[in-house]
Amino acid sequence: MNIVIIDDEIYCCEVLQLLLQKYCMPIHSIKMFDNASEGLVYIKQHQPDLLFLDIEMPILNGFDLLKELGEINFNVVFTTAYDKYAVRAFKFNAIDYLLKPIDKDELISAVKKITEKKPEEKKQGNEILKQKSAFQKNPDVIAISSMEGITFIEVKDIVYCESDGSYTAFFFNDNRRIQTSKPIKDVEETLSESGFYRVHQSFLINMKHIRKYIRGDGGEVVMSNGKTINVSRQKKQEFLSFFSKI
Repeated sequence: MNIVIIDDEIYCCEVLQLLLQKYCMPIHSIKMFDNASEGLVYIKQHQPDLLFLDIEMPILNGFDLLKELGEINFNVVFTTAYDKYAVRAFKFNAIDYLLKPIDKDELISAVKKITEKKPEEKKQGNEILKQKSAFQKNPDVIAISSMEGITFIEVKDIVYCESDGSYTAFFFNDNRRIQTSKPIKDVEETLSESGFYRVHQSFLINMKHIRKYIRGDGGEVVMSNGKTINVSRQKKQEFLSFFSKI
């Protein structure tokens, strides 16, 4: 098994390497990088069987690194000191998510998930990953995580999203309001290819729910649920260019 470890703390790379060599044989090679950009270049040239990837790194974080790679045909295990990224990590089809300091038994378990895979399971896993990537680019349904649990909603039913600090509130025509702990920039990333546009720092709107544009400095849009939302001056021209005028 060929393994790559990417972590901006070289000590963490070395500790993980020792654990792998001691408890997780057979291993053919282990390459370590404390620079994510260098690790990215190496993976593009030498695809590993397994990547151990830190999340919070300077310049290029773990999620951005995977986006740069595009299609991922190898196994990924995230290693991080923070548990707040767990849900997002599994969106990348991660095999496992290990919290630092890494427990040897959890590490052994993560590697076993890979070594014990049957060939047909690996093929199936790659197909699932391809389907999942396509779905996430333009989802029909998204899962909104809140204090009460996870709510599955149809994207077409969302009228607009409003930023509330590090939280985001989703608004619907039936007066529902669902709040998630995700910042609006993460929500924008998910919905930008589904007809949503960030007209203001605080608002992400569903273009299909616009009912009227009112001229002004930046202007305002009236949404299908009656809500009036300001358009920032910086966004005005780009926003209006989306529409054909008769």
